[in-house]
Amino acid sequence: DVETGFGRVSAGGALKLLCEQKPDLTTCPEVVLPKADLAVQHLSVENSATSYIHTLEITNNGPDSVDASSFVYTPDHGFSLQNITANGQDISAVCVVDSSINCELGPMTNGEVRTVIIDVVSIENKDTSSHFTVSSVIEDPDNSNKSISIKAVSSTHPT
Repeated sequence: DVETGFGRVSAGGALKLLCEQKPDLTTCPEVVLPKADLAVQHLSVENSATSYIHTLEITNNGPDSVDASSFVYTPDHGFSLQNITANGQDISAVCVVDSSINCELGPMTNGEVRTVIIDVVSIENKDTSSHFTVSSVIEDPDNSNKSISIKAVSSTHPT
């Protein structure tokens, strides 16, 4: 990474920025910036009374690795976070919880899969819809698989 007047950018990004600012340079190389297709898949939801346990799979479909990745879980109404893990490790320390849960997952190599389990208690005793979105700091060539919405039916409020 290189520090510029525009903030911190990758070496390739800095070179591209320099070439754009100095059009008289005759030897600006073609810069290919990395891309990674991060995808989220909802595997299951377990619920009892007002507790919901979501199991998600987040995959880096490449072609490149990412230095930083994150996901956001947004339910449609109030909740209390009970537990959150990625590949069996508690990740609550790298999550910000307010009306949603935003967690940092860190680097992911091409082909890497993370299983995320989110255990929440709904403050309201009713069905809930949740939205999950995954992202990284580099371009995602396929935005169609980075977000999903799930409706969960409360076991004490059947439809």
